[in-house]
Amino acid sequence: MQWCGETQTADWSPEIVPGQDIGIRLQAFLGWINNYGHLPYEKQQELLWQLGQIEIGVGTLVARNEGINGAVAQSIDSLKQWIKQIQPNILADETPWVVKGVKEWLWI
Repeated sequence: MQWCGETQTADWSPEIVPGQDIGIRLQAFLGWINNYGHLPYEKQQELLWQLGQIEIGVGTLVARNEGINGAVAQSIDSLKQWIKQIQPNILADETPWVVKGVKEWLWI
């Protein structure tokens, strides 16, 4: 910004990741509501608007989720390899039962 013939600058917030316009905390929140909360992108847009009038396009939400997935991919692969070495046979069970009239699931 020019002011009195001189360029004025300010330090970037540590919350801003270079090359991105979404802060770290918001990215983490978006990753959680998308991958754990299974909230569709359109519902994420609606939630962000209701929480703080934050307007983010679906394309940006998709790109952020892909970025998060890419950032954790190596750790997930390492964990998969470790599990295969420690416990080569993993069994799983998904058992339904009703709790207060609502079907719930137990995964073991």
